[in-house]
Amino acid sequence: MDEPGNEYFDTVLRGYAREQVDERLRFLGSELTTAEQALASARERTAALEGELAEARGELGRRVPDPDVGFGDRVEKILRLAEEEAGEIRQRANDEASSVVERARKDAEQLVSEATTTAQQRTRDSERELERLTALREEVQERLRSTKNVLDEYFDPSWEEEG
Repeated sequence: MDEPGNEYFDTVLRGYAREQVDERLRFLGSELTTAEQALASARERTAALEGELAEARGELGRRVPDPDVGFGDRVEKILRLAEEEAGEIRQRANDEASSVVERARKDAEQLVSEATTTAQQRTRDSERELERLTALREEVQERLRSTKNVLDEYFDPSWEEEG
């Protein structure tokens, strides 16, 4: 499927081809579901990392630092890196979800706008065609009246009685 916003739909008698529009909406729904699943997965991973971080902090609090080994500094550095990674993962997931939702919203707005424009044009075209057909009907009715008058005059029964 094309990038969102780059697709074109065939026009048919009453607007866009419904199958194409429905297919596009299903695709966008699938994209949104995929993004939501990725966001949920990233949130689960973030929660797991935050749990590990809390566990490591608890472990750190229970241990007595050995200044000769430098263990406390290493654990602190590991914890800081874990916090940073969790924050980055959370931010990327939120950014990606926001991007997908925004793209889907813009695509939906564009589809609605195009469908509205097409519907308005079809309505104008139909109104013009109705006016044309009404004028044609009136012209045909006038010709029929005129022809009837000529025939009535030609075949007037009172004319035969006089002659």
